[in-house]
Amino acid sequence: MPEEEANFITPEQQPEPKDATFESPKETGQESKEQHEQSEQGEGDEQDGNDTPEPVQVKMPAAPAAPSAVPIEKDPILTDIESILQDDLTDLFLSLPDDKKWEFKQKGEETASKIREMVAGGKFKIKKIFQLIRDWLKIVPGVNKYFLEQEAKIKADKLLKYAQEQAKASQNKL
Repeated sequence: MPEEEANFITPEQQPEPKDATFESPKETGQESKEQHEQSEQGEGDEQDGNDTPEPVQVKMPAAPAAPSAVPIEKDPILTDIESILQDDLTDLFLSLPDDKKWEFKQKGEETASKIREMVAGGKFKIKKIFQLIRDWLKIVPGVNKYFLEQEAKIKADKLLKYAQEQAKASQNKL
């Protein structure tokens, strides 16, 4: 079996590390010394070196920009409202299927932002809050109606107490 010569890339053919571009010798117009000698001497059983695949030009993507070092902080009132809403629901949330988890989370964030607007506006309506929470909890499949009502009532009462505390705190600032 005839020995085949391995084609190595010489330092002159290696691309610059800055642009990380690899080009074949034909594209650059350069031939390696081995290829040049082979073509002049006609050595080897290869047919003009066509049996070996030619290098392909590959461009490396630039590294993505680093994310900003400053994390976006949520409104403390919104964080408190979200923590009140998620109390005692961790096991329930973890038992949900993945698609329902996403929907439950989105609806919960939407509910929390609506409640936050009410607290900030000073127009806290317990019936409206109760309905928002109940509609949010209805996303959970197969949950008892009475459980939903009870959880919504408990959370609405906690939020009412929180809203009253916020109102007192804002009056004390004035």
